[in-house]
Amino acid sequence: DSLCLCWRGNPGTGKRTQLLQHLQLIARSRNLPFSLHTKFLQVGSAASSTGEVDENDETTGERVTEAGQFSYESSVVHVGFDVSRMSMQDKNILRPVFLKLGQGSQVLAGSQGRGSRILVLYHAHLLSTESILLLQAALEQNDGDLSVWMTSEIPVPVRVRDWFVEVPVAGSDKQFALYKQKLNSSEHIANWPDVFIRLFM
Repeated sequence: DSLCLCWRGNPGTGKRTQLLQHLQLIARSRNLPFSLHTKFLQVGSAASSTGEVDENDETTGERVTEAGQFSYESSVVHVGFDVSRMSMQDKNILRPVFLKLGQGSQVLAGSQGRGSRILVLYHAHLLSTESILLLQAALEQNDGDLSVWMTSEIPVPVRVRDWFVEVPVAGSDKQFALYKQKLNSSEHIANWPDVFIRLFM
């Protein structure tokens, strides 16, 4: 949990699944139960003038967020945000998150006597330049106290690459295979990797 990790691979290859499996291992090593919950951040004009963000403990899972709220994933060892759902507002949503995390991680240490907070960013290849700068500042200020885990389809941006260890994830698009199976159609349905293989192989 002291490393910043990035699972990198094509869509649907199981990056998120591997990341969650490693979070389970971290929880087990700290003798803590692991379960995922959905919580909500108050963002935008509803946020206070100090930049603080309200947290509402909602565990209803698939609930449509109200105006000014953004859903995120949470467990006893991590908080996780999906960049693809931020509608290009990632710098506004992540700014208070980066300011708030990284302090007091000893409460998550378990029996080890230490333990970094883990911030998870799904689809990190969609982060804006401003968010990358915020991430760099958070890593510099909380070195050794904050771990960032990401999933990405491209390599880690050069600006923060020195902090990360990349974990390659190979394989075919499992989500696309499930989609084709669900359609149960006799027609040939191709995705981009199939197209490229036919063109260049």
